[in-house]
Amino acid sequence: MDRQALRALLIPIQEMCNKFAQQRITRSTIFSYKREIEELVNQVNYKNLRMNRPSSLEWQDTGAPTHFAEIHFSENLQIGAFGLTNIGCKVPLHDHPLIHGFIKVIYGKIEIHSFSTKTHLAPEDDGTIEALYEGSRILTPEDNAIYLSPGNGNLHEIVCMDPASVFFDVLIPGYQDCQCSYYEMPRPLPPPQTVAVVKRRPRGGDYWTAAFDYPRLFDL
Repeated sequence: MDRQALRALLIPIQEMCNKFAQQRITRSTIFSYKREIEELVNQVNYKNLRMNRPSSLEWQDTGAPTHFAEIHFSENLQIGAFGLTNIGCKVPLHDHPLIHGFIKVIYGKIEIHSFSTKTHLAPEDDGTIEALYEGSRILTPEDNAIYLSPGNGNLHEIVCMDPASVFFDVLIPGYQDCQCSYYEMPRPLPPPQTVAVVKRRPRGGDYWTAAFDYPRLFDL
């Protein structure tokens, strides 16, 4: 599968990430290139991905609420595509420790609820943590990519609003040895810009992913 158009978008991102690594990846280094990265991610679509929309019926056969394809992985960059099977399926509230993320919807419609915490703040002994609820956003392929930083929106839940929704996910520098944690979504949701208490939850449970077929880009 020839994906030269996709490579042309991802190579500059990889080069910027390599520069970040040499300088140590910080909020200021990422932010100085944020607009450039967003402009590149905004150009990613089903055409340059060469990705047909998966069938929700086909995904239902796996029994998994979410599906994942790793598109590219390197020391300083992790790129993937997530698929959400049906309306209401979700990637539960989770964190990205010291990771900068960019999300672009390829197919369908998703809703993102995000919270912000202090990056150095550890959960209490009972697994709870205070977080500022930033509100929610609904995204479709017509919308630009959104940016989630370690200091803003670093806890987020992604909910499917249209069967077989797919979003493109760029993580800088990627998880590597870091593990994300999952949290229970506070119910009812607090008003935006108010502080809520969220509690860490075990991994797994009703959330798991199945692979979906998409060729990986081993070298950019």
